Order: sequence, then C-alpha cells, then structure tokens
Amino acid sequence: ENGWGNFTPSYLALHPYVRRPGPESDYHLQKPYEYHANTSELVQMLERGHHGVALDAEAWDRLVTWIDLNVPDHGTWSEHRDIAADYQLQRQEMLSCFANRPLDVEAELASGAPARPGAPVEPPLAAGPAARRR
Repeated sequence: ENGWGNFTPSYLALHPYVRRPGPESDYHLQKPYEYHANTSELVQMLERGHHGVALDAEAWDRLVTWIDLNVPDHGTWSEHRDIAADYQLQRQEMLSCFANRPLDVEAELASGAPARPGAPVEPPLAAGPAARRR
C-alpha cells in the first residue's frame, strides 16, 4: 500500500538519502556535478558497504540513472493519479503533431507489453508548426 502522496514505501524510505533539487528548490542553472550521484548519502553509504550490501554493475547503473532522472517514483503520470478530463488526449495530440510521436505511452506501459527499441524517425516535411505558418 502506498503512503503519503501516493508514493511507494521504498521511495519514501530511500529518497531522503538522495541529494537532488526538489519541487521547492531554486531551479536555476546548476553548477556541474552539484547534484552528481556521488554527492548523495545513499551512494556514499552503499560505496562503504552498508550492512554488507554489494551492488553489481547493473544495479549501480540503475541507481545512478534513477538519481540522474531526479529520483522519480512512478513511471507514468497515471500511476500516480488519474489524468483529469481530456488532458491525456490533448497530450497525445501535441506529441503526435509537434514531436512526431503518435504512440500513447501511458496505454502502452499499462498494457505490460515489452518496451520496443526506438529508432530515429524522419518527420514528414508537411508536419509541425513551420509547415502551418506557410
């Protein structure tokens, strides 16, 4: 069962040990390495072998990536709370129109289908805001 703010128990237990800018932070340009994973208490504890825990290369990669992504808890917005009104439809329309991404990410993730490797797609010449200005 999720706790405060619908955050998972593991997230609530780990995130206080990670140094990162939060929603109440000053989001101006940060200094290089200011929020590097190695500056967090969690990484420092694990590097010292906290309670005999030894991470393999993949686990370290996942942990550092999680920190680099600003410590997200949920993989999609709809996992955290229902998407209100028709915002999901509007989001999909914008992704399709301006980012050449017609895929509904929320629906694909909810389906449990394995992730498909992406490949660069050349957008059609008539798509996008520049074409509409003509």
